[in-house]
Amino acid sequence: LKQLRAEYDAVAARYKDTPQWMKAPNGEPTKLTERQWVLVRTPRFKAFFGNWEMQRNKELPVIEVSDRMFNGDRKAAQKWLTDKANNIVGTHGNDETGMQIAVSANVLRGKSTSGAAQDKSRGKTGTAEARQRRAADHYEVLRQLPSLLKHASLAAAEAEKNNNRAVLGVYKFVVPARLDGVDYAVKLTVKDFAPEQGKGASFYTHELVDIEIGMPVRNILTTEGEATEASKGTGIAYSVGTLVDAVNRADAGAIPDASFAVASNGEPIVLNTGSPKSGFTVFDNTGYYRDRNSQAPDGTVWFSDEFATAASYSGTTRAAVMLGDYYSEGNADPGNYACFLSIRNPYEAWFEGANWDGIHYGKVRIIEVANWMLLVEGREPVRASSPRP
Repeated sequence: LKQLRAEYDAVAARYKDTPQWMKAPNGEPTKLTERQWVLVRTPRFKAFFGNWEMQRNKELPVIEVSDRMFNGDRKAAQKWLTDKANNIVGTHGNDETGMQIAVSANVLRGKSTSGAAQDKSRGKTGTAEARQRRAADHYEVLRQLPSLLKHASLAAAEAEKNNNRAVLGVYKFVVPARLDGVDYAVKLTVKDFAPEQGKGASFYTHELVDIEIGMPVRNILTTEGEATEASKGTGIAYSVGTLVDAVNRADAGAIPDASFAVASNGEPIVLNTGSPKSGFTVFDNTGYYRDRNSQAPDGTVWFSDEFATAASYSGTTRAAVMLGDYYSEGNADPGNYACFLSIRNPYEAWFEGANWDGIHYGKVRIIEVANWMLLVEGREPVRASSPRP
């Protein structure tokens, strides 16, 4: 819980009193509560839901790396890169997020988790010759590190996997770079460190911990990801989505897709469900608990983006009180659940305005209700389950 609170407080501190505070991605006021608004921006939430803020269609200019300087000489490269006169070591800003990112001499020397010696374009270590070539390319690209950090776009955010309480979150950025006429997708990994004891709660350090040169972008361009002319830079740009695809082709699953449960304003949508026997912490609609009044498959759970719809099934406007292991139908009260759902591969169906059970009540005339059976005049109720044409 302390880790969750630290992540929450870090996000609140970053956005409070800024123009982005309590705004949806489309610039309009958010439909979320303040607690929900902050929560959906934490690394732990995005690890579950995916980075819903990723701007897949945003175009990033290619950062040009001019003539080679080091020619494979690792010691010469490390000496030049760590020389403070060359302004690589230090703090650099990211235009998209406003983060100030610290770059240490250690990461430039490859002493962190850097992929400098790995042939990421093949997804494996590769031959000794390939490793040497990739390391040489790595050091050449690092000469443009300030520009890479400045123009990079945030592609993923996740919680620290080792549960290190000093780390509030891990952020993965993508940006294109050109070396020897070949365009690469570069992934930059940044960790958000909590303040040290006594340093003050408002100070957070974003430190670059990894730089990887991925697969050449042109190798995976699709109709949706064609390179386009940019208004600045080298004259060509790539979409964030194209760069993410290149990174994932080199390192499968490095940047996962986000949930489809996003509202039209661009932010995660709250979906509601109500129950007359609330308090459970696991949705179980199988076997004995199956909803036998519908034709839905076993295990189906019903949600609505309208709170009133959920409340009509629970019979109350109160929120559910989680009982956990103490839950039983005997001590359960009516209540409603407001949820964020991680939906990655949805099946979309259009019910043509039908009710939850598939019946078009508006298309038949109800003349009497007896023994819970609808008696209709004209034609039988229509059940719709076909996908939207």
